[in-house]
Amino acid sequence: GLALSKFYEKQKDYAKAKSVVATFFGRHPQNYYLGLQLAKQLSLNDEPEACVNLLAKLKVLPNEGATAGYHLWRESNLIVAMNAFKDKQYKKALKFIAQSRTWPENLGVGKPYFVDERLPDFLESLCYKATGNKKSVSAFENKITSFIQTKDFKSTGSADLLSAWLLRKSGAEQKASTLIENLDKQKPATKSTRWVKAVYAGNKPLAAKIGNEVEIIKSGDPYAPVEVDNDLALMLRLSTIFNFYN
Repeated sequence: GLALSKFYEKQKDYAKAKSVVATFFGRHPQNYYLGLQLAKQLSLNDEPEACVNLLAKLKVLPNEGATAGYHLWRESNLIVAMNAFKDKQYKKALKFIAQSRTWPENLGVGKPYFVDERLPDFLESLCYKATGNKKSVSAFENKITSFIQTKDFKSTGSADLLSAWLLRKSGAEQKASTLIENLDKQKPATKSTRWVKAVYAGNKPLAAKIGNEVEIIKSGDPYAPVEVDNDLALMLRLSTIFNFYN
């Protein structure tokens, strides 16, 4: 069932992939591999809230590198939050933003020492701006811009756009430009970096073209972990509800 669902997923027949794995998970509800695959298909079928509800109930055994469940949890919560923000349901948006910051023990992975929360911070600031809470907006914007000064910070990808955009907005043009230049040096030619550069430069057509590209992730060393910008899909979605070109 798992293999068949993954086959349909590869064919981009997400409805069939969901149907197959849902049937097998119904028969084997303790099999968290099936559960995670179903959660992924719910996400791919644009059912983020159902994905969140399923992940809240799964029991994933801890294992080295088991981050798929957590990434789905964070992404789905933030997608629900963005949808709620778009519908002006700010209380609901804040609830799911708060959930996205959690590291549920049942998903089998612990919270690391250093966590980049600029994306949920930015979303939360938008909610507070919409409700007129200027003090909270300022606090979150300062948190996002000061994050790049923390000891363990290194340019990570698309979330750097949030810091650069806010720095430029506050008049710190040189700091913003330096951040984009450092990202380009550390992660040159990646889809994420090229998209950030296009948006920062105000080139909306190029940013849209890059955003629609299918990224092929390559690794020269089969034993080395491949770095993936887990925020890029969320940043692309954010760019449809927030205008970075102002």
